[in-house]
Amino acid sequence: MPTSPMDMLLLGVVCFGLPVWSLISGKLYRDPGVAARARVRRYTLIAIRGLALSLFVLLAWRRAGRPFADLGFDVPVGKPGLLGFAIALLVISYYVSTVQFRRRSTQQLNATRERLRRLRSFEMLPQTSAEYTIYPVAAIIGSACEELLYRGYLITVLTLPLGLPGAVLGSSALFGLGHLYQGAVGVVRTMIIGLAFGVGFALTHSLWWLLVAHASANLSGLFLARRIAAATDPHGQGSQSNQRFGIG
Repeated sequence: MPTSPMDMLLLGVVCFGLPVWSLISGKLYRDPGVAARARVRRYTLIAIRGLALSLFVLLAWRRAGRPFADLGFDVPVGKPGLLGFAIALLVISYYVSTVQFRRRSTQQLNATRERLRRLRSFEMLPQTSAEYTIYPVAAIIGSACEELLYRGYLITVLTLPLGLPGAVLGSSALFGLGHLYQGAVGVVRTMIIGLAFGVGFALTHSLWWLLVAHASANLSGLFLARRIAAATDPHGQGSQSNQRFGIG
């Protein structure tokens, strides 16, 4: 499909703006103490940025006169999309069972914490009352924005010049670069996840189920934070903020 000036601006944001933002934030919050003090502000910025980008994508799509079904918002949801919802249900079941109900020793949870620290993701998990309040908002808006931007928008726009396989690969690479704050290992890991989601979008051309799957993955951080906090509490009762939310 032909690109508009708004498309060019969005492509610039995805190709340069978001990777630079991620790289800068990675340096700003590299120190765990700084990251802990700035979590609420970071969640707030993620939510505001996600909402602004999502609205801009929808506006650009509408201004170009494109049907929203091409963006992945098929109504009613077709059979491929319904199959996607079945996959999303499996994803949700996986996170609920492994993160919430699977028995893990203190040593295993500590190993998980250290692995997340190496990926520079542990400091993103909520720990205080205020953080538990705003984290779900940031997780849902951020998930919706990434699926709308990297899958629905980017794959559709890039299909004409690159072909569908090239568009899926290109969107996956840019999705990884948008997570530069996680370091090289995190970028590769995110690219692989983006590739899986991109293939899912290419096969179903429905964004609804991807929104659900992505949000459930991000929201699992709430359960993971609870279990890690309980494991690291010497009394095994969880932090005060976790107890306040009925968590831990």
